[in-house]
Amino acid sequence: MRVKITLAVFALGMLLSAYRMSSEARTDGSSIRGRVYWQNLTGEPPATGLQVQLLKDEEDAVAESRTNNVRKSQALYEAVKKGNIAAVQTLISQGVDVNSKSSQGAFPLYTAALNGNAPIVRLLLSKGADANVGKGDYTPLFGAAQEGYLEIATMLIASGADVNARSDDNGMTPLLMAASNQKNAVGKLLLEKGAAVDSTTTTDAKTPIMMACGFAIRFRHDPRLGMVLEPDFTTDDPSLVQALLAKGADIQARDKANLTPLNHCVSSVMAAKTKALLAKGADVNEKYPNGNTPLFEVFDSALGNIPEPPGFVATLQVLLDAGANVKDRNSKGETALMIIAKSTHSRANEVKTLLKKYGATE
Repeated sequence: MRVKITLAVFALGMLLSAYRMSSEARTDGSSIRGRVYWQNLTGEPPATGLQVQLLKDEEDAVAESRTNNVRKSQALYEAVKKGNIAAVQTLISQGVDVNSKSSQGAFPLYTAALNGNAPIVRLLLSKGADANVGKGDYTPLFGAAQEGYLEIATMLIASGADVNARSDDNGMTPLLMAASNQKNAVGKLLLEKGAAVDSTTTTDAKTPIMMACGFAIRFRHDPRLGMVLEPDFTTDDPSLVQALLAKGADIQARDKANLTPLNHCVSSVMAAKTKALLAKGADVNEKYPNGNTPLFEVFDSALGNIPEPPGFVATLQVLLDAGANVKDRNSKGETALMIIAKSTHSRANEVKTLLKKYGATE
């Protein structure tokens, strides 16, 4: 009796498997073998040559349809990338899915947002594009935040974009992205719409205010090296830092390197941002793992960068006004005056005079 039951269960399992195979084949035409198997197992007459050919024709038609859809999706991606709104409209009118992915792994809306094409973003959203799918786990809002496209960011948020979306690789959020690229207007918009003020990256535990305290990176053409990356020290707009502080950003937070927002400001030689943090209670004489205080961090950055950061003297003045200890020594036993005395910096004499005004001695 047990053997009969076992055989019955086995036979039922085989029938269900065969049904699933034939059902799949009936649905998408992907398996002639499944249909023939079902016929043989159930005792239906074997498929004739004509039936097999008809089934193959059906499979070929489905495969061709899939290929055409892929081509159309790629055509939509290319049209969006080139900013050809007429071609985008035509493809959509032909039934191309606005939420189809290109061979590069990007959705049309992400590409339009990253490229700053507001009319195409508006068109795609009006046709049902999903505001929360982009490229990998980077949504279109990341693209708008990275490049500082305020109008596009506004449209995406109004269409349901998640202001607190996070990337899997480093925990970035749109606010962290905007802050790290010094895109203050988009950063402030994200804060107004509920972005988490103290979200942190998973790789180095940096917060938005740490990112906002830094400088942007720009491309420059070098005659010998070609395109090179260099810091842009002209991004000393404190508006996003102030907005973050107004929302309660933690000025005592430490990243994985044990550095504070103030350290990020002074090492980036940002006078206005430094002043904003000090006004909210940041410690002008706090110590860092290398033994430096903010005063020495300014010197390290200002004297170690070419071109010279334009905010060197202004940042130094802000620190001195806030009570920076000019008699303190770094880990090498040097005072600020000793460091500048051996420097060839273009404003070395001016800095010496300023330090002595605040009590530094030879």
